Amino acid sequence: MDFAKQVYPILKQQCFDCHSGEKAKQGLRLDLVDELLNQVHPGQPGDSKLITLITSSNEDDRMPPGPKRKPLTPEQVEILATWIEQGVEWDETLLPTPVAKSDHWAFQPIQRPEIPDVAKSEGILTPVDAFIRSHQEEMGVTPGKPAAMATLKRRIALDLTGLPVSALQHLSIKPDLEDQSQPEDALKLWIDQLLASREYGERWGRHWLDIARFGESNGHQHNRDRPYAWRYRDYVIASFQNNKPFDRFLTEQIAGDELPYADENLIATGFLAAARYSGNELDKEIQRNDILVDVANTTAKAFLGLTMECAQCHTHKFDPISIRDYYRFQAFFAKGQPGNVVMKRDQEKAAPLIKRRWEIFDKVHHRLVEARRRRGYPEPVLVIPKSVVGGMNKEERAEFNVLEKKISAINQTWAWMAPSSTEEPLQRAPHEMRWPLERDPQLLASLKSHILLRGEVKSKGPVVHAGWPAVFGPGEVPDSKPRTALAGWLTSPGNPLTARVWVNRVWQWHFGKGLVDTSADFGTQGTPPSHPGLLDWLASELIQSGWDTAHLHRLILHSATYQQSDSFDKANESRDPDNLSYWRWEPRRIEAEAIHDSILAIANLLEPSEGGPSVPVDKATQSHKRSIYAQQKRDRQPLHQTLFDAPNTTTSCARRRVSTVALQPLFLLNSSFMEKAANSLAERVRKAASSEDPEALSRTAIETVLERPATDEEVAKAGELLEATGLPELCLALLNLNEFLYIP
Repeated sequence: MDFAKQVYPILKQQCFDCHSGEKAKQGLRLDLVDELLNQVHPGQPGDSKLITLITSSNEDDRMPPGPKRKPLTPEQVEILATWIEQGVEWDETLLPTPVAKSDHWAFQPIQRPEIPDVAKSEGILTPVDAFIRSHQEEMGVTPGKPAAMATLKRRIALDLTGLPVSALQHLSIKPDLEDQSQPEDALKLWIDQLLASREYGERWGRHWLDIARFGESNGHQHNRDRPYAWRYRDYVIASFQNNKPFDRFLTEQIAGDELPYADENLIATGFLAAARYSGNELDKEIQRNDILVDVANTTAKAFLGLTMECAQCHTHKFDPISIRDYYRFQAFFAKGQPGNVVMKRDQEKAAPLIKRRWEIFDKVHHRLVEARRRRGYPEPVLVIPKSVVGGMNKEERAEFNVLEKKISAINQTWAWMAPSSTEEPLQRAPHEMRWPLERDPQLLASLKSHILLRGEVKSKGPVVHAGWPAVFGPGEVPDSKPRTALAGWLTSPGNPLTARVWVNRVWQWHFGKGLVDTSADFGTQGTPPSHPGLLDWLASELIQSGWDTAHLHRLILHSATYQQSDSFDKANESRDPDNLSYWRWEPRRIEAEAIHDSILAIANLLEPSEGGPSVPVDKATQSHKRSIYAQQKRDRQPLHQTLFDAPNTTTSCARRRVSTVALQPLFLLNSSFMEKAANSLAERVRKAASSEDPEALSRTAIETVLERPATDEEVAKAGELLEATGLPELCLALLNLNEFLYIP
């Protein structure tokens, strides 16, 4: 079929008047191959919408429409049908796909702006303040006063570690900031200590786990556990604690299995492997595609701040991302899949055990299939793994059980793997699944990526190769290590999004809102930055510092903007009611995990942890470890996480919602967890007060919980409650105060 001579004239004469160009009717273009593909089914003209419409007997439905348009002749219909049957050949010279362009701010290169000159430079502590002050002067507002040192110390502790100050007294420096002759120096030392602490890694690692939709089960109906997924959680915590450069952090998570062979690199791919995985899906293509969609969408949101999922079925309605762009992006991951990967130190030991395990399993599986086939079972004959184990004879089962026990004791991690991952083949241990993905590496290596018409796995369009969205320019992607190339592009100067998205997340986690409010959507439907100059200055500063996240923290934490009080100003409020210019600090409630951990810490119940296997969900309420170490099972989270708006772990969460519902105070007032904490806190207060005097107990209780001097009025009211109900009840009331539950 000659497209230029036979097909093109028909489309031009009969279709292009209405369905070509940027103003095509109903947004349906037939002059672009990626758009036309949604109207045809290559190889199957009878299932193609285009053929259905041009041959319809209903004049209202038939195309081309209107009385002045004659129906296509049988010969023309036959030409189009043959063209579709032969695979929809296209001539890019005749009808080229336009190069995507956009003047949207987020897609423009990062230009480092000059630090603004301001009329009143008093109180400027870091360049952050100059950008903020410049905006404040434009709006006619004045910055707030500095916060009290006790308030600031507690703010920084909760912000960086999710724990009260008293829980951090094991650190080498215990700053008494109020008594320092140079409090600013002591504050800097305090911040540096916290940024190097395990507690900081746990707090900010939890932020990233929201983005990574970290879960320790597969999701979907069966929701089987992933017993080795905790290693990725510990990897994230250690990465923050050690201030791993963000570009390295990104690369390890996207392409760790393509990097030099190391356990840490394999563990890092838990980011990709965190995708949900349906064990009840028999169709291997659907099962695999569901995982690839999850991985592609999450990667785009996490690092690019883009919602690409719309382009699975059609070119994005708002952003310059085509359906071809989507499947080229998905192709980076197409030859890989999640599974239990044996750690480097155990690869040699594991190989013969795993090989023998599968020999027994496959032998019995074949035997059961043949037996059912002889009994007349319809093809394909299906046998689940549980039935295979049940069908083993005594000798087979005895050996199989020994092998299973030995393999389970081998060091493994839930990771992403591809046949070309490393120079040495990875040993993949079995994982519990009713209908697991294919395990044949040759099959994985042979897979090709297609545009999926209307997003349907069974409607394959043209083959595509890995690549990023065309709007960001061309690039060479090798077949051998495609995700390494993707990571290189994501952190390259030519990519304007990654640095902007990361500094915006850091800002959001410090202030409760980002400079770009829609932190998961930097596309055209997202909100523009409130301080574009500051956003780009921070992004360029991040890159110039070697992607140093701690450097960002210091710029923000040392700023007057961060260190100001929450005092209200009527004049400022009238000019800037939404506090877009950051003229005051806005207290915000700490998250579910920090609420739980702070209560344990104040009650002297918090147990330190160095990681390891997670605390099972059914034991989480009795555990005294930090919440990050509780199992994240996708259909059942720990109670406090459910009550206080933790994400569901099935999709990437850029910003948690904050609700206020009746079950929250009921839990904080009446649960056995809170009763135990209040009783333990009461014992702590008695020891600290060294007296049974009501005034001493009341003052000590207030100052222990709120970490500031108590006022005489507060002591008097607390004393009344103490005498009426007892010390544990007073402690319970203090743990319910907003001042305890909010970052001040």
